[in-house]
Amino acid sequence: MAIVWSMLLSLGCVLLCGGLCYGLLSLLRFQKRFGPSSALGASTLAGFWGGYAYMYQQFLPGFPPVDVSLWWVYSLPVLVILAYWPSGVLTLFLSGGYAYLLTGPLRQYEWSTLQALGFSLGVAVLMGLMPLGVSRALRISIPADKKELFWLWPWLMAITSLGSAGIFMLSSSASVSQQALFLMVVQALWLGRWFRSSALVDGLEIRGVVVVNVWLLLMLWLNMLVFASLAYVALVGLFALFSPFVLRFKPIARAPFFIQCLTVTLGSGLCLAIAAVCVFFFQPQAGVYY
Repeated sequence: MAIVWSMLLSLGCVLLCGGLCYGLLSLLRFQKRFGPSSALGASTLAGFWGGYAYMYQQFLPGFPPVDVSLWWVYSLPVLVILAYWPSGVLTLFLSGGYAYLLTGPLRQYEWSTLQALGFSLGVAVLMGLMPLGVSRALRISIPADKKELFWLWPWLMAITSLGSAGIFMLSSSASVSQQALFLMVVQALWLGRWFRSSALVDGLEIRGVVVVNVWLLLMLWLNMLVFASLAYVALVGLFALFSPFVLRFKPIARAPFFIQCLTVTLGSGLCLAIAAVCVFFFQPQAGVYY
């Protein structure tokens, strides 16, 4: 029961910090400078950090962090910039730098510097381009007369985060699974905001909030692959983020709004279910952590 209460309190901190940050950025003096989408991106970072602070009982890890997976905390200033200015080049550099710092223990005991650089370059390309790819997939998949479907983004992100938490549990990592839940609960907050904001419903540029959310999720997946021996076949679950592509098929594009939402939900759920099955059968000693 104590573990359950601790997890609920950490999720509460996520909502509290994210909500307070968004409220601050929504004050009149900020509205002309920052759009609602960018504010949602920055507030996601505040909520995620709030959950981390409660879970680890510290505002910042030591520098350099003993646990190299916590280097992302020192990436927050760059991520805030990406929330307002989602630059592909900056995302590539951030991703490559994080991956290289993550290989510190491997460079010390197993890998050569050349191996670490090659790994970091590969991660930089994937983590740097995928958030922008997801953002573009949303924009080109939603018809011009169906801009209200942009609310699917926080819903899709919540499903993918929840599914990722389950996959991480199969790989026996309760802490990373809990951090995936941080991303899930903050989407519930944004889902209500998305419905109420005419600017977002009208299809406002959403790259900033998409890039921030996807980068954080990919960061958790990378931590799992490097330190928890997550089977690489599980990466098929990330195709869930591209499920809005089904809206480009004419039968789905012409279907009622409810059918479109249900199709996207089932598509993302199917990807995550396949990933979970692959992990269970192909990963050595896979099992639910409790």
